[in-house]
Amino acid sequence: MRIAISEWNEMISPVFDETGTVRLVNLDTGEIQRLPLSGLAAGARAEVLRTAGVSDLLCGAISPFALKVLTMSGIRVHAWLHGPIDRALQAFTHGDLDDPRFTMPGCQALRDNPEQGMVEET
Repeated sequence: MRIAISEWNEMISPVFDETGTVRLVNLDTGEIQRLPLSGLAAGARAEVLRTAGVSDLLCGAISPFALKVLTMSGIRVHAWLHGPIDRALQAFTHGDLDDPRFTMPGCQALRDNPEQGMVEET
């Protein structure tokens, strides 16, 4: 299983749409890589992650469009997170990512119901 974590200075990046790099972690082998995303639109970001075999993305805030594109690509998105990457990775592997200490301040409602923040484009 491969997961991606949006990163900024060893922390979960506050905004996925603007993150320059994701940390790609192979949970089966422990291998860690970094994938550059700078300058890529949502569709291209989703394609990079899908091609890399990512099953789950851990990130901070995310636009409704990027969330939709990623989920349509088969990637489970765990959004509205914050904190040190190593702790979030450990919580993910132990099934403890729902711990409130990983929720971005003021974003618990969005974590509980991600579609709440979605706005349909017309």
